Amino acid sequence: MKNRILLFSLLMGLFITQSIGQSYDVTFSVDMNQYGSVPAGVFIDGTYPLSDSNSDGIWEVTLELFAGDIDYKYTVVGDEESLMAGDPCTVSTPNGVNRSLTITGDAVLPTVCWNSCDACPATAVPGDVT
Repeated sequence: MKNRILLFSLLMGLFITQSIGQSYDVTFSVDMNQYGSVPAGVFIDGTYPLSDSNSDGIWEVTLELFAGDIDYKYTVVGDEESLMAGDPCTVSTPNGVNRSLTITGDAVLPTVCWNSCDACPATAVPGDVT
C-alpha cells in the first residue's frame, strides 16, 4: 500500500510539473494595409517584434508562451491600438482595453486588422469592369 501511495504521489508530481511548465508556439498576425503609412516596425506590447518578410502588409511572429491567459496589443513606434471595450477579442484592464487570449496549446491565430477583432475588409483589385 505504501508503494502505491508513493508511486501515485510521484506520478501526480510529474503531471503537475509538466502542466505548469508547458509552453506552446502561438503565431500572431496583424494586417497593417489600412494603417495609413508603412510602419517602421510592428510589435506585440512594444516588446516582441513582428516581421513582414514578403511585404504583403501582414506582420507575423511566433512566440513560445506558457499556458494560461494573456492580454496584449499590437503597437508601432509611437502608436498602439485603440480597441473598443466589449469587442469579442478584448478585455478591460486598469491600463485600458487589450486583446485577450487563453493559451491551451499550439495555435495560429487568425489575421486581424489593426484596431479590430476582425479581418480587414477585402479591397477591390483594379481591372476592367463590364
